[in-house]
Amino acid sequence: MLTPVEEIIEEIEKDRKSGASTLTDKALECFAVFAEQSSDKTLQTLQDQLLLICNELIHSQPDMAPMFTVTQRVLSCVENLKNQNPSPEKIRKTIKELIHTIRTELVQAKEKIAAIGLSLIKNSDTILTHSYSSSVKEMLISVHKMGTTFQVIATESRPGFEGRKLAQDLGREGIHTTLIVDSAACKLLQNASMVILGADRVTEKFFVNKIGSYSLALCTHHASKDVYVVCDTTKFVPTSFSTVESKLYPDEEVLEEELPNVTVENPYFEEVPLSFIKGVICEKGLLSPKEIGVII
Repeated sequence: MLTPVEEIIEEIEKDRKSGASTLTDKALECFAVFAEQSSDKTLQTLQDQLLLICNELIHSQPDMAPMFTVTQRVLSCVENLKNQNPSPEKIRKTIKELIHTIRTELVQAKEKIAAIGLSLIKNSDTILTHSYSSSVKEMLISVHKMGTTFQVIATESRPGFEGRKLAQDLGREGIHTTLIVDSAACKLLQNASMVILGADRVTEKFFVNKIGSYSLALCTHHASKDVYVVCDTTKFVPTSFSTVESKLYPDEEVLEEELPNVTVENPYFEEVPLSFIKGVICEKGLLSPKEIGVII
């Protein structure tokens, strides 16, 4: 039987539809449960267990930068306590306080991102987006609730079809949304005021998002329209960020039965050069690609 912490990690690993923000929240919950339920009696055993959890979280979703940045923040916090010769209970308490702090920061980041979105999106705009990003969704809903009237074109985002969920969520909030097949995105770009994408990782050279983002960003760039990326800074990591190799996902998501001499490849994520985008909307402001390089 899996422990509660192991159950959360397994849930994260099997999740193929949620964006990085949702998975970050699950990772924070994993640490909160560990801090609450851990029965380790010595400092060393607690640290060993914590390191194991961090490693498993990073491997559970290797393309998601917050799995790295959040785990490193937890480990650094514990490491900083070493000189105080803390008790296991002290470490558990410190982890709980850190998780609360991170969650508060993420809420504040959403509010700041929404404010930037309000200044960017105008009445009668049409926003084209791809895949499902909770950061994009929450910004659009916030802008809508503050009185701006706009429309959204959303790709269905094969093979997981998470774009359908985005369209459903936006529609329920009263935002008129047109759902399209992925391959129609570049054609319908002519109807869009701008493209807004989420990101699972942002480096000084590129951002990582759902497969199909590169071609959409390239088409938008050549059409002289703007691409914006929406995310908080937990997704900022240097290009040298070392992680396990990106996954290929199940063949049956693309092809239900085997065909002679046919091989399936099903990557979920790809890198998109920052040179294709206008900027990144985050809690630090609307940052240009050059400014991203300075911050990271």
